[in-house]
Parts: sequence; structure tokens; C-alpha cells
Amino acid sequence: MSSHDIYLTDMTRCLPADALSATPAIGKWQVVDYNAGEIAGRMLFAYPLYETPEITLPLRLTGWHALSIGFWPPIEQEHGTLIKHRLSQEDVFTIFTHPRQWAPQSGFDKTELLETLPRYVDLTGQDLVLGKSNTAYPPALACIAYVRLTPLSAEEVDAIRRDRARRDTRNVVAMVDGHSFCHRLCPSTKEQLLEIVEPYRHSDVGKVLWGVNGGDLTYYPSQVGKYYLVEDEVYPSLGHQHARQSHKAMAQRGVIPFQAALERAHALGLEFHTYHRPAILDRAQPYSYTQTTFLRNYPECRIVAKDGTPLPKASFAFPQVRDFMVSLIEEAMQHDIDGVNLCFIRGPEYVGYEGPVVEDFMKLAGRDPRQVDGDDEVLAQLRAGYLTDFMRAVRRSADRHGRRRGREIQVSAVFEGGKENMRYLGYDCYTWIKEGLVNFVITSAPSDLIRLAKAHGCQVYMGPSIPWWGPDPAERAVTAMRHAYASEMDGVAIWDIDQGQLNPELWAVYGRLGHREEIADFREPAKYPRMKRLKLQSIMGRDFGHTLNKDVPSHFYGPHPGGLPEMLTLFSGG
Repeated sequence: MSSHDIYLTDMTRCLPADALSATPAIGKWQVVDYNAGEIAGRMLFAYPLYETPEITLPLRLTGWHALSIGFWPPIEQEHGTLIKHRLSQEDVFTIFTHPRQWAPQSGFDKTELLETLPRYVDLTGQDLVLGKSNTAYPPALACIAYVRLTPLSAEEVDAIRRDRARRDTRNVVAMVDGHSFCHRLCPSTKEQLLEIVEPYRHSDVGKVLWGVNGGDLTYYPSQVGKYYLVEDEVYPSLGHQHARQSHKAMAQRGVIPFQAALERAHALGLEFHTYHRPAILDRAQPYSYTQTTFLRNYPECRIVAKDGTPLPKASFAFPQVRDFMVSLIEEAMQHDIDGVNLCFIRGPEYVGYEGPVVEDFMKLAGRDPRQVDGDDEVLAQLRAGYLTDFMRAVRRSADRHGRRRGREIQVSAVFEGGKENMRYLGYDCYTWIKEGLVNFVITSAPSDLIRLAKAHGCQVYMGPSIPWWGPDPAERAVTAMRHAYASEMDGVAIWDIDQGQLNPELWAVYGRLGHREEIADFREPAKYPRMKRLKLQSIMGRDFGHTLNKDVPSHFYGPHPGGLPEMLTLFSGG
């Protein structure tokens, strides 16, 4: 603990006072005494199942400080932690989460206070506003123990400002599917939606790719596709139901999610691209949570298997399919976007043995394609040609709309890497690059593709398969970025970054991947940013210091590898 640190440990200073209670009460923060050795005080606990109001902690400080929040992920097996905080002059909360205690990546740390990694902020004339999520699913709790504030020197502030002004580090592509956060965070207002974009403010993110559709289903009111928000439909899970409620609440407020995200991204100086999933599926019942319409209206446009079976998926060998998807993409071009991205990795394959393929192959080779081997070169080129025609149409449309508004609309693509994968799935990205159809691609590209892209002014980003879940996600992200640097790629793209960015330790890596000097220093797990941890001694006078199996590795999954985790003697669970 530095002599310069300011610890605010009495959270009963928060206002309004009537939002606090000494005992459990619906809609209030419960005051809980605690002792963690070097820190003791009164924390505030918000129960997960009830709406709890925002509270304000007066600061009365001036100048720049490092701000961290000490919190407790308590003995709770069903709900995770989600805490929100912002300065009084900020319009959007910064949020962070801690997963349920049984999750492998969280460990069995319920006997500890954790301290978030610092934000660097000017506190002059500002107070701290704190809150919990009242919309998250599953409902989340919040337990705030203390706030740590460390004054920064003029030299430290100058270094922070210089770092934030850098543009050479902005080589992380943030991919947000535009929908799954509605299952989890369930935003109902524009401000809650913008909590997803706000972390990119001082990060190494340079491009935001925001999903706006899945085939003919859209996540905004559309004149071309079918809006996901449809009344009186059956949903297969609470997650889907909550997502629908989230969309409905925003729609009633006139919020178009991708438009709101676009405006905030541009305010932060970031590029904003809509990303589109071209695969049009006729989802199987009874699980389907909403009905598609395109293939119901155009059943003749289905992919046909080699044995002649029609499949519940649209084929890009049909001009109607390509034209429909282009018209859907053009709808996004009516907004002030920087580009459109074609996300091919969600839904391959795109061509089978349907009528146009049979006819075109007969003209080229004089044979029935169903009678040749699947790796026939003429057939492979033919199949790739349909997607290339689609890419050409998208490029023409982007150029036309770009000229109309006086600013380029970029085109990009995400696809499976490796020459065999690209050949089999019909991704002739070599032609896409040579013809200038794409401004950047996201893939695990072979070296000759990277060289070709460089020669044609096309950027290449590594990814996007850097999952935020599972063991060592930070290390996997660093490894991917090192590979990107070594391969002379332009950066890395992170899939579903909005889920990983809520973890303070993981975001401390994701948000700095563009800083080569820091990535080079991450040579072992001990180098990775970690939240400070303080052992709790007591809660409300009850002993928390006497535990079993101290210093045993705390990963609690499988058949207890390494032995049982550290546990409270009063614990009676399984």
C-alpha cells in the first residue's frame, strides 16, 4: 500500500442515504462490515434479483488519479458479479464482471477481495457514480468494498496523454455480433447499449465490426429483411426471450442499436463497419426462435446436395440470392458507416449442386458435376465464381454509395484460412484482392496471400478465432498477435470481444495488443496483468480467515486436480 494511496473504505458515504440499509431489503444496498487485514470498512451489497438504484460517492478531489474499485465476489453459486461505475461528468458507465464461482476461469476466490486494474482519470469536480446491472441475465449481484485513488504526477499524466494520442497501436478489430449481448446484458436504453462501446475509448481497438443480420433476419427495423423483433412468437429459452425484450425496449425508445453504436464509435475516433452474415437458413423447428421468410418465398433457391436432396439453405449460385443480400447490405449503406464486412465463417457452404451449377458446369466441361470428384478443379473454380460475383456486386454498390456521399465505403471479408479450406468453400480471395474488391480481410492467411495483399494495398488481420472462454484466453490472444506481427499482418481481430472485455484482467491484455513493446514482455503468465487480491478476515464479525487447504491451486473443476480448493470451514456445499 503506497503512502500516496487514498482508500475510501466506508461506502456508507454514498448518497442518497435512503438507498442504503443495515439489513437485507428489496431495492436497497445492504451495509456489510468487513476486515481484510490492511483494509477494513463497510461495503455495500446489492442482491441480484431486485432492481437497485445508482448511488454517488462524493470524492472532492482535484487532478489526475488512478482509480480502482475493490469488490467481493461472495459465496454465491448461481449469479455472477456485474458492477458499473462512471464519473459524474461521464454519460456512460464502465462495467466489469466476475463469473460465477464455479466457473473454471474464476477459481475458488470467494474468500478474497479483488481490486480492478486502474483507470486513469481527472477527478477535478467529479464524484463517482456506482451501480449494478438491473437487466443482466442471469441476474447479477454487486458487492463494492472500497475505492482506491492514487494521485498521478505531471510526468505520469503526460505519458498517459501521449499514449492515448498514438494511432500506430490501433490495430485491434473488435467484432461484436450485434445480438448476443442482448441475451446477457439485456440493454433497454441507448446509454446501456453504449456501455459495450465505451471500453474502446482509450484502447488499441481501431475498427469496430458490428453484426446487423443473420441471413434474412435483421437486428434493426428493415425494409428488406425480416426484423428479429416479431410479436407473438415462441422462444426456446429465457435468453432468447430476454433478447427480444431488450430489442423491444430499445425500439420503443427509437434506438437503432447499430446506429447508436456507430455514433459513439465515431465520437471515439474509431472506424465502424456493419458486418453481415450472408448465409440464409431455413431454421429447423421446433427449436427455431424466429421464422425466416426468404426460403419460404423462394424454395427454388435452396442448395441441393450431390444426391439431389434440397437443403434448408440458400445457394449463392442463384442471382436472386446474391441480389437480395446486396440489397440488405445497401440498406446499411444508407447510414454513415465506414464499411461493410462479409462474415463468411458463419454458415459455409454457399453453393451445392443446384440447377445453375449443373447447367454452368455442363457448358464448361460437358459433364454432369454430380458425376465428377468433389475436388475437380473446374468445379472448384465455378463454385468460387458465384461468391466472387457476389463480392463484385457488393464492391460496385459500395463504390456507388461512396461516390454519392463523397467518402469511401470499405468492403472486407472474414473467412476460413488455409488454401484447402478456401478452395473447398469457394473463397477465391486471391481474385478478390487482385481486383480490389476488399480493403481488408480477416483470416489465418498463408504467406503468399499476405504478400499479395501488401502489394495491392489490402490489410490482413489475424483471426478471428481467439475465444474469450476456456483456459488462458489472454495468452492465446497474445500468441495470435505475436504471430500476426511475425507474419507482417496488420493486426488481430477478436471474435465476440464484447464478452471478453468485461473481464478486467482479460481486457487489460485485449485493450493493449497493439503495444508491441508490452506484448513482447508477456513471456510468462506471471507477466500478465492481475487484479490485486486481499484475504478477508471477517464479514459482519464472522471469521473468514480460517480456511482449509490454504495455498492449494484454486481451479475447481473436473475431479479436483491438485486436490480440493481452499474452502471456508463453514462451507456446507458439495
